[in-house]
Parts: sequence; C-alpha cells; structure tokens
Amino acid sequence: MTDAVRLLNDEGIMRFERYVNDLRSDLRTPPPLYLLSDPKTSEAAPYATSIKAQPLGRPFKSAYELGEYLCEVVFKGMSKPVISREYGLWNWLALYLFDELCPLNDGNRSPLETPAYVLSKDFKYTRYYRHLVRSAWMLVSVHGRSAKVLLTSSSTEGSPVSVRTEVQMQLSATQEFVESKSVVETAYALYFDETADQMKAGYSSKGAGSPRRLVTVLNQFDLTYDLHASPAEKLVSLLPSEFDRFRGRGKPRGKARSAVSPGSAVLEFSSGAPRRLV
Repeated sequence: MTDAVRLLNDEGIMRFERYVNDLRSDLRTPPPLYLLSDPKTSEAAPYATSIKAQPLGRPFKSAYELGEYLCEVVFKGMSKPVISREYGLWNWLALYLFDELCPLNDGNRSPLETPAYVLSKDFKYTRYYRHLVRSAWMLVSVHGRSAKVLLTSSSTEGSPVSVRTEVQMQLSATQEFVESKSVVETAYALYFDETADQMKAGYSSKGAGSPRRLVTVLNQFDLTYDLHASPAEKLVSLLPSEFDRFRGRGKPRGKARSAVSPGSAVLEFSSGAPRRLV
C-alpha cells in the first residue's frame, strides 16, 4: 500500500517538533502519525507522488538505500530545486519514516538532536545537512553510487538509517567538500570496498589516513588545485603515504608519516628527506 506524499503545515511542524522534544522525557511515546493526513496539520503536495513504508519488504539497511529509494522512486524525474528547500515536505517524510529513523529498541527510542528530524523555515546549511531524510536524498542525487561512502555505516548500534558515518561528518563540516563530486569520489575510492559492498575496515580511525586527515590534506590541496575540476584518480594519487593502506598499496615502509601545515606544501616523510608532493 502506498500513501500520497503531503506537506506538514506550520501547525503540523510545531506539533511534530514538540513531540521530538518531549520524546526525550518519555522514550516510549509513539510518533503522532495522525498529523500526516489531518487537514489541520498537513496539506496536499503541489506535485503528485507517493511513498510506501518498507518498500523493500524490510527496514532500510542504510541511509544510502533510503536515499536511493527517494531518488529513483518517490522523486524520480522531479527537479531538485523544486523540492530541495521544501521544509514542509522533509518534515512530513521524517514523521512518516520516524519508526525507521528512531525505532523502538527494548521498548524505548533513542532520539538524536531535533534538526535530525525537523527542518525550520530558515535555510541554514548547518541545520539542513543534519536532517536524516533530506541529506540521504540530496547526497544520492548529487553523488549517485559514490554516496555509499557517506551513507553506509558499519555500526550495529541504533538505526542504520540514522547513523552518520565518520566520512559524512568530516566532509559535511565543509559544504564545498561534501558537494564536490571529485572529493566524494576520492573518499569512495579510499574507504569503500566495492567487492564487499561495505566500508573498509579501520576507516573510522582518527589517525593516519583517516577521514579527518583526508580533510586536512584536501584543505592543503585546495590552495594549489581546483578540487572540483581535478579527477578523483589524480587526488588519490597525490595523497601522502599515510593513505596507502586504503589506497591498496599496503603499509608504508619504515616509519612513514605525513605532515601538513596551513600554508605549506604537502610533504611525505619516509626514511629519508622529505619529498614534495604538491
């Protein structure tokens, strides 16, 4: 059974936000799904489309699966600018999917911060990119298959749709990076195992070769290269040796490390003198 996609109006959004905030004091409270169809709290969308609960016959295994479903089925052929900032739409969808975004676990829910579910009228990147439904749709619509590196989690805790990966958090901190096809394809080449269709082991570490270090190095590259115009293959090849374990070159020989400081070239240190990479 499918349901016509609607919009939450201001009254509906206010009540939904109140529910999310109150949920923290009573984790067993079911979502107010009546808001979805009540004419006092919702209205028909200006475009005809429908959605189905658990269209795959099971919960989504990742936020990528959710984003793919939204792009290829629910909003197939629709213009992104038409729906991108339609906050009533994304709030309606978050409520519709709430049992997947914030499922019961041993009788209780574990809600994230309110912006993960509720969008305000004011478009602010720091809040919009945190919305679980809109971000899944947007990242898949922009990056296609490469969005798997942003939306596939290896964590077994919580809902797989609501877990943010380390790659997503690090790249999303810089809007230009998370929107850049070259940057996301670089992260995909490094951290996603296409054969196993999962994230590579150790990708979420904090040290050498980590997503955090990738952002640091890319910030340095941005002083020299046009990252948006540079093919991912070129960026991957330019990365220092600390990324070799993800690049498929094995472990660096000796006590290899890389150092990047603002305003300096990227240098690679092995057993000898530093070698200029950029």
